[in-house]
Amino acid sequence: MTEDWLDYPADQREPLGIAGCFVLRHAVSRDDRGAFHRVLDENLMDAGSSRLRRLQWSVSHNTHRGTLRGPHFQLPPYEETKIVACVSGRVLDVLVDLRSDQPTLGFARAFELEANDGKSVVVAPGVAHGFLTLEDDSSLIYGIHPAYQPTSTSGVRWADPALGIDWTIPPVVVSDRDRHLPSLAEAIAL
Repeated sequence: MTEDWLDYPADQREPLGIAGCFVLRHAVSRDDRGAFHRVLDENLMDAGSSRLRRLQWSVSHNTHRGTLRGPHFQLPPYEETKIVACVSGRVLDVLVDLRSDQPTLGFARAFELEANDGKSVVVAPGVAHGFLTLEDDSSLIYGIHPAYQPTSTSGVRWADPALGIDWTIPPVVVSDRDRHLPSLAEAIAL
């Protein structure tokens, strides 16, 4: 599915240094009511792609600043392609490449997303995704393909020094599950 996003105009795609992962930039219309922008535009993609119609849509709402989720990924054969956008607040979004066939294996990339910035992020299969909220009441919307399989889920321990991520603020809300995720080396070996 990642190849479908390559139909987006080049001036609307910002590579993130991990194959198949990039930011899509959309124009934001603003007026007295607020703002409006697309998360994705099927018309800019290959007309033959039916996978967009099979996305599972999910919302992650996070009440407190300093909430950390992930980074998570799905094990084979359920690797996910995701498109992610921030719809309220502001987050530090994180990607970690876990694909042994890529030169960026083990590479982590962090960047900010905020509501109404006109950005959405494409996450390739085999790349872990997570985030840290930088403001209270931060929410993300996810389009996911294939649908989430709870028995195939894993992740990478957010505090593993091998990731080299500057989280900018200390996480204060972290699930017990995320505190005990595998190290980067362990996740790559899965």
